[in-house]
Amino acid sequence: MKKHVKYRERLFAMLAELLLDPGPYKIKETALRYGVSDKQVRNDIDYLREKLNTPNQREYISRYHGKYEGNFSRGIVNLSPKVRLYLFLALKQVEPLLLNEGQEAYKLLFQHACSVLPKQDIERMKSWSKFYRIKQFGYPKERIHFYQALNEVFDAILYNQIIRFRYKKAIRYFDPYMVYYCKNNFYIIGKATTPSGEEIKKQRIKHYRLDRLLEVKKVLIRSPIANKVKAKEVKKGSNQLFFINYLSFNCKFLMSFICIMWLR
Repeated sequence: MKKHVKYRERLFAMLAELLLDPGPYKIKETALRYGVSDKQVRNDIDYLREKLNTPNQREYISRYHGKYEGNFSRGIVNLSPKVRLYLFLALKQVEPLLLNEGQEAYKLLFQHACSVLPKQDIERMKSWSKFYRIKQFGYPKERIHFYQALNEVFDAILYNQIIRFRYKKAIRYFDPYMVYYCKNNFYIIGKATTPSGEEIKKQRIKHYRLDRLLEVKKVLIRSPIANKVKAKEVKKGSNQLFFINYLSFNCKFLMSFICIMWLR
């Protein structure tokens, strides 16, 4: 059999496999099955992706970490970074409304939303969920400002890097641990660092309100603190913010009560 015929038959066979069973398949095992090199299989997959994914703007075939899989039944949607972030925030906004008995419904909603996304977007959104907390349903006050800044913060946490911003006319460097949403505002919880990313000794966890920060940018400097260590300190940061919310609410309630009693 001629070489180009074998090549064409192999492509059709691989495509048929993906249509019948999306996989994932290991490139090494496919190479052994067809008697070709790993590189040849990678080239075949890239060719199929070029002919199917690019013209249709869909992620019908994905390749990652020595594997590949088909996504024909899911009709994969390619979202822009901005839309992807909005989708994630919208899903998380619903979460407080489905507490307790509604948790199973929320999990199903999240799974269905992710079912039409490429694998890398699903992994990103799941990672974001680990360091994003929301207290109550609501809309951000500064909608124009928050997208770009929040995107920089999310990426910095995801890749364990620091951020740089202007606050009260001063340039500050910060190692973000998590993002917390309450009272219609985003808060960044973490620790201040030096411009080179070094940890400042005896520095406590603190928070900034996102809409009060200007020129928020991710800095390509690795945080000296591993994500695993940060995860242990996240509770301290979130508890600190819960305390602030609790205190501010009770202060307002107390002042109102005093005013009512005084008027009487």
